[in-house]
Amino acid sequence: MADLQRTSLRLGVLLALAVVALFEVLGLLQGVRSARRLRTRVAHDVQGQVEKAWPRLRDALSPGGPPAWNEAASVAIGLDLATEVEVLDPKGPVLFSRPTVPPVAHALGAVERARVAGGRPVTAVVQSGPSARALTYVAFGDAGRVRILCLATRVGDLEDELRERRQVLLGHVASLGALLLAATLALLPGSEPGKAKTSPPAALHAYAQTAGLRRDAFLGEKFLNLTSRFFGYMNHGIFHKHLARRTQHKFRRG
Repeated sequence: MADLQRTSLRLGVLLALAVVALFEVLGLLQGVRSARRLRTRVAHDVQGQVEKAWPRLRDALSPGGPPAWNEAASVAIGLDLATEVEVLDPKGPVLFSRPTVPPVAHALGAVERARVAGGRPVTAVVQSGPSARALTYVAFGDAGRVRILCLATRVGDLEDELRERRQVLLGHVASLGALLLAATLALLPGSEPGKAKTSPPAALHAYAQTAGLRRDAFLGEKFLNLTSRFFGYMNHGIFHKHLARRTQHKFRRG
């Protein structure tokens, strides 16, 4: 009977740990999807602002050559369309940068290059370290040659979101590691039936009791955190929606 109760208890603890682990994984996936949607929304808003200002940029670029590129960069920075401006050769080399190169690394793929060459702008949100930029590529003619204007727009809200996302990711990894440890403790074998029980030394018996209490407290804490984690994920999703609306409103107002 004692063995049956012990087995039932272990199965219950493992089930509770599996439910908590499921919520950990669901929360992680929710954060990834939310960050992807926010990136797409930011790219769409930035590209819309660039398209509205493109007539002014095209007029500034019409004379051709580095002086015209510098003038277009002044217009883009003055309109808060970009923090860094580059002019690229279609084959890849950077021909012009102002005021400096963007703090992120990105290269257009074959599909993106074909789209830009066809006269359609392409915007990609790129992160390198703590910095994030929305890079908008637009092709233009320059003295009979095709050049690509790259406008790097800083997206501060997205940088904050990605920074928080890294912290949450580390938290998920730590929690999953703790759950794995808890599951291992729950599966530790107990005393086998039929074996003669000998009285252990008093110090060893006290240590075993203390270790058992620690294990029970650890497993109980993981089980009781299930509800708080569930509502935490709900609040985190609400925060993502609020941040997305705030970011969208910022770009529209700009």
